[in-house]
Amino acid sequence: MTRSQIEFRCATGRLLGGLARAITGLLGVFVLLLLGCDYHGGHGNAMGFASAGWDVEIISAKIGGKNVFIPSTIAVADHNPVTLTIFNTTDTPHGFAIDELGIREVIPSGEETRIELPKLEGHKILKIYCQLHPPHRSATLVVFRGPR
Repeated sequence: MTRSQIEFRCATGRLLGGLARAITGLLGVFVLLLLGCDYHGGHGNAMGFASAGWDVEIISAKIGGKNVFIPSTIAVADHNPVTLTIFNTTDTPHGFAIDELGIREVIPSGEETRIELPKLEGHKILKIYCQLHPPHRSATLVVFRGPR
C-alpha cells in the first residue's frame, strides 16, 4: 500500500468517525424530542416531560488535567421543579455557582450536594462555574419555555 493510500484511509476514517458522532448526537436529540411528546402527539400532559420535575445529576471531575462539569450543557423546561445533584469526584473541594440564581455552593471532595433551583423563566442561558477555581471549565444551564 502506498503512502497516499494510507493517508487517504486515515482521512476517510476520521471523516467517518466524525460523521458517526454527529449522527449519534442527532439521534439523541430526536429521542429527547420524542420523549417530550406524549403518545398522542400533544405536549404538556402527565405523559410528557413538560409536567414532570427534573432531577439532574452533575459530576465535577478532572479530565486531562482540567476540572470539568459533566454534563457541560443542561437543558430544562421552565415552571418545573429542578433539583441538581452535584458529585465531586476530585480530591479537592470545588465550587458550583449560578450568579443569576444566587447559587454559590462548595462541594467537598468525594461528596454529593443537592441544590433545589428556584422557579425558572424560559428563554435563558445561565453560566455555571466554579467560584473557587477560575480555570475550572464552565457549564451551561439552558432554560427553555415549556408548553403551557
